[in-house]
Amino acid sequence: VALDAQLQINRLKTAFSGMVSREFRTPLGIISAATEILERYHDRLDAAQRIQHTSSILDAVRRMTAMMEHILLLAGIDGGRAAAPPVVIDLAAWLSRTLVEIKGTCPSRDLCPKHCAAGTGETVCFVEHDIRLDIDPAADLRRARIDVSLLQHIVGNLFSNACKYSVPGKPVEIILRHAPPHFTLAVRDHGIGIPEDEQPHLFDGFFRGSNVGNRPGTGLGLAITRRCVEVLGGRIAVESRPGHGSTFTVTLPLAPS
Repeated sequence: VALDAQLQINRLKTAFSGMVSREFRTPLGIISAATEILERYHDRLDAAQRIQHTSSILDAVRRMTAMMEHILLLAGIDGGRAAAPPVVIDLAAWLSRTLVEIKGTCPSRDLCPKHCAAGTGETVCFVEHDIRLDIDPAADLRRARIDVSLLQHIVGNLFSNACKYSVPGKPVEIILRHAPPHFTLAVRDHGIGIPEDEQPHLFDGFFRGSNVGNRPGTGLGLAITRRCVEVLGGRIAVESRPGHGSTFTVTLPLAPS
């Protein structure tokens, strides 16, 4: 048991080191290069060029901040410090409103460096998807009692991943169903999929699939999602085939026991 625990710790250390090297090196390089250009050539740059380099620095800082927030959030959940008192919500209305907010932040912005091109106000996203929300109109989901902050992390992470690993132009489907005394939330994409032998490790901290290419990520999103689901007393399942997309299905109680 001690040997297995030590091997697990070593694997986590290796994965964490790889994530830090991969995900912090790029934004730090951007910050360094942009700062040096501003320092050396400030007088030669016009206003649009200065805004562009400043925006690059701010985007890199936001990316690093988001990574640190993921790490701190996971530590907080594991330490039992992330739960908030449940509140009563209209689940269907909340989901519709939340997806509008999430879409507005462009979950795949790390893949589109020209997002909100500096000085133009023009949004040029590299990844665009047809978002399809499917809510059973007969379902009574008006009195769900749940920790909204944890639910927000679940929806945000699954939706962001679906966009990030999908083929541009392909739909992302969000399906909400009532299965008393639970409800199910499924997020389906038609993207790269997940190799079968890697699926058992999907929810491990810092794990990333072998086919993600140069897509940025910490490998913490699904680990955080599973922890949030467990804290809420639910379960999460995945169905996926490489090249045919993935479906993540979360089952949660409508009210805490």
